[in-house]
This record gives sequence, C-alpha cells and structure tokens, in this order.
Amino acid sequence: MRGSVRVRSSRWRWRPGFAACTACLDIEGDALHLGRGARSGVGIGLFHGGGLVVDGGCKKTGAPAPIVSHIRFPDRWRIIVVLDPARRGLHGAEEAAAFGKLPPFAEDDAARLCRLVIMKMLPAVAEEDIVSFGAAITEIQERIGDYFASAQGGSPFTSPDVAAVLATLDREGAWGIGQSSWGPTGFAFSAAPAEADRLAGIAQRHPRGQGLDIRVCAGFNHGAEIAVESAGASAE
Repeated sequence: MRGSVRVRSSRWRWRPGFAACTACLDIEGDALHLGRGARSGVGIGLFHGGGLVVDGGCKKTGAPAPIVSHIRFPDRWRIIVVLDPARRGLHGAEEAAAFGKLPPFAEDDAARLCRLVIMKMLPAVAEEDIVSFGAAITEIQERIGDYFASAQGGSPFTSPDVAAVLATLDREGAWGIGQSSWGPTGFAFSAAPAEADRLAGIAQRHPRGQGLDIRVCAGFNHGAEIAVESAGASAE
C-alpha cells in the first residue's frame, strides 16, 4: 500500500546447518546491506512484528526510517488482493528515475495524509471500524495515486484491468481501494471472511478479471518465522 502503510508477514526457511533466532539477527543492518529500507522502514518493521506498521519517514542516510506505530490488524478483516501477472510496476533504476522526475509533494497534501493516518486510519483499526478505515485508505490512495499518475501513463493504477475490477468492488461494498506501491497489484478490504469471498467471486467473474490473480488474504500479527530443517526434510 503506498504511503508506507502495509500489512505483511514473512516465513523464512534456513538451509540445514544454519541456526538463528530473530532476536539474534541484525535485521536493520542486514536489510540495509541488501539494499532494502532506503525509502521506507515498513518492511523491516513488519519482519520484526507483523501487524500494521507506520514509519516516520527517512531522515538520515545509513539508517532505516523509524517505526512510529505498530498495532494489531483485526483478525476477521480480509484483504482482496488483485494481481496482474501481465504487468509489472517500476523498480530499480526505472523507479529511481521516476522519482527524480516527480515534483515535490505538496506540503498541504502531506499534512492531510498525516492527519488521515494518525487521526482516522489508526484509531479505526484499533476500534475495528472498517468504514472509517476504508474511507481513510481510499482518500490516501486517491491523493497519492494522482501524484504518481504522471509516471504511470496518466492513471493512478498501473493496470487498467486491476483498476476496472477495483472500481466494481468499490460499488459492491468493498472498503479501502488502492494500489500497492507502483503496482500493478491492487487491493480492497472487507470486514468479514464471507463478505471477502463474495467480493472475490465478483472480481473473478468480472470481464476484465479473467487474466488476473484474485486472492483473499488475512493479516498476520507476528513477525517472520525462521525454521531450521534437518537434512532431507521437505520444505513448505
């Protein structure tokens, strides 16, 4: 989700002969060594604890952005994830070049996004109020999508098919419509598993959704899991 608000969990498997625990790892140092965390500390924060995290922005080089909020993602909420295997978002040198061409983000818009996150989105998650949460996410995504549109062919969405499916889900009662980073993956939220399955079925039957990968996902409220397998054991 653009705007440094993401829900993600990681499962890692180590080769036989390696033994580690997350408390013993230099997660921040390793991430920076691998070229991660240059623009956001969210991925590092999620590796630590899962859930929903917000970072405070990158202030200095050589250190990831600090995590300023970490709260539990509601267990019953679901995310309808809409992937387009035929397209890809910007990354690497192309991403760096795109950032270099974008104008400075308007201070008033930045202030509005901060207010939405702190005063509306986070309290809504804590109170499991998906209506307020969805309204905050949608406005955040609309404002950021408009800013990045010039680098995405003039659209807030990288994939026209994903955009069409999400527009239908919006009309059908999904909450918090948006695109993950540069796309092409889009998403929407539901307050309950059964409703998420209904919305996913609508997406799968959509004329523009035939080539898309539609998934229903839950948030994970724990960090990465590292398992050590003995030789010959089968991986998950």
